[in-house]
Amino acid sequence: MQEISRPPIEIGLTAAIVAVLEGEPLILVVAQAQASEAVGLPFGPFDPIVHRTLDMGLRAWVKEQAPLKLGYVEQLYTFGDRGRPAH
Repeated sequence: MQEISRPPIEIGLTAAIVAVLEGEPLILVVAQAQASEAVGLPFGPFDPIVHRTLDMGLRAWVKEQAPLKLGYVEQLYTFGDRGRPAH
């Protein structure tokens, strides 16, 4: 049987963490590793070897990038467009 060559799949996990404090909306941003990007949402790649689920992966990246333990997490949208730019 001939093995089919498939392109690698890349899954990025991004957290939009929002709150309201005294009637003012807030969103958590973190410093990025690259100097060209000052701040951004917590983000990291999903690694199925390290993270058993998308939820566990997202929680791990947020914990690494911000001093925050997440409560409820909901997946809002998934981009799965073929040909969509990676950046």
